[in-house]
Amino acid sequence: MMSVADKSERLVRRLWQEVFGFLRLLSDFVMVFLVELFRFLLQTVFHRCVAAFTNLLSNHVVWPILSAIHNVVIQPLAVLLWLIGLALGQLLNPVLVFLRRLSHILAAPLRAFRLVEVTYWRKGTSAVEQV
Repeated sequence: MMSVADKSERLVRRLWQEVFGFLRLLSDFVMVFLVELFRFLLQTVFHRCVAAFTNLLSNHVVWPILSAIHNVVIQPLAVLLWLIGLALGQLLNPVLVFLRRLSHILAAPLRAFRLVEVTYWRKGTSAVEQV
């Protein structure tokens, strides 16, 4: 009698294991379905909504702010620096012309007194080939 009870207990236990195994398969199927549905919604719908929102934000908020900063701060400062540079160029031009002419005058006598003559030899060639 004990063996029949043991066998029936094992069969009942096996039956409930199969039933709960089937329920686990159903729950796994539902969970995979929900996860893939959530992934689909995030990748298609949410992604498009975020892209549209960032486009809207950049066109109507960021671009006007950057444009105002450029027009109020960057462009006037750049124009000021450009005009200062042009004025300094015009102001220093006579001084630079004078210094250039003076250096030419001073360089003419110094050219006559060459203390060292520098020659450049290419690697792998003889002196006859260089001439």
